[in-house]
Amino acid sequence: MTCLYEGRSTDGMHSTQVAEVVNSGGQLLYGKWEDESLDELPLLDACGGHFGVTPESGGMMVYHYHIQDTAPFTMGCIGPN
Repeated sequence: MTCLYEGRSTDGMHSTQVAEVVNSGGQLLYGKWEDESLDELPLLDACGGHFGVTPESGGMMVYHYHIQDTAPFTMGCIGPN
């Protein structure tokens, strides 16, 4: 078995999508980078998410989650409430 996720975005910016969060209204989980070209990590809330533009959002700010290097690693709760 091999992992298909290489941690690199296709455009050098926002990380690629790695999952869709069940029971969250379609919110998505992305790799750890907000802007990979700048080595910029996102500023996340207690749930592990934030509002921002994603590759799939068409330029709109949407709530989404990011993988993290520390616990909870993916998401700690269903946000943003």
